[in-house]
Amino acid sequence: MDTLLRAITELINEKVYNEERHKKDTIEHNRLKNLFFDKRKVEAILEKIINSKIHQLDDLHTIDFEWKHNWDILIRDVFIRKCVCEWDKKEDGGECDCKYKDSEREYRPHMYIDLIPSIGEDYGNILRMMKRKIKLTEYDNEIAFEKETGKSVNNYIKIDRLTYSYQGTYILLVDKLETESITRENLKKMYWPDVEVIFIDEINFYDNSDKLK
Repeated sequence: MDTLLRAITELINEKVYNEERHKKDTIEHNRLKNLFFDKRKVEAILEKIINSKIHQLDDLHTIDFEWKHNWDILIRDVFIRKCVCEWDKKEDGGECDCKYKDSEREYRPHMYIDLIPSIGEDYGNILRMMKRKIKLTEYDNEIAFEKETGKSVNNYIKIDRLTYSYQGTYILLVDKLETESITRENLKKMYWPDVEVIFIDEINFYDNSDKLK
């Protein structure tokens, strides 16, 4: 059965790839992709996804481009360490001297990201394609998890690095909305909870570099 399901999965994935291929590799698309070569920009993007200030991003994370099932970006092994302030060692009015401890690290699920320079009237079709990709990705992750642990990921109670390695957060990173038939807010509601939609101008890059060059 697994062999048959795998064959069906590959056929569906090929169809998804062919549908999306004509939207890839444009100049605008590659400009979005280039954001992920800059560590500071990656941190800013992650802060928006996590909706929290990142005190320290562990260098263990990896970024893969052109991932399986036609994901533009996969960010894996994201560990965030909280700042622990030793206020008792500071004089009044002194700044916090952050100390980072491994015990304070937070694990985050892998982040699967698609990049779209602009969304027009095809926003419904984009959502359908992303849902298919999510199903294929989750299927692959469940099979891999069961092979490694002998257990079902859905019944695995312990929350640790292993669990997060087979879970995903799915993101659509968009530069522009070019349609008047739907607002940004309603677009986000339409995609949620399967996909989180984030617009480039919503990300605080700190150096005013949110405009693509």
